[in-house]
Amino acid sequence: MDTLTHDTKAPRRTVSVTINSDLMARARAAKINVSAVSEAALVAALDAKRREALREALRVEAEAYDRHVEQHGPFGEAVMAWRNENGA
Repeated sequence: MDTLTHDTKAPRRTVSVTINSDLMARARAAKINVSAVSEAALVAALDAKRREALREALRVEAEAYDRHVEQHGPFGEAVMAWRNENGA
């Protein structure tokens, strides 16, 4: 799913981040690639934000659909009424 969050072929960029010094020392001692871990964490965070936005959009659409059904009834009932009126 990484390719949905960002362009994996984009050039790399040096950035400055503030990290707890003890945590950074332990990561270096453990030979952890902090850049790779940071990128993976950002991908996960972006994916979570995208899922959250999708859930919200679906909630809004579901509410709109429910309001429509309350006002006009289910779509299937309208189709059946049309079929009955037109002898289909």
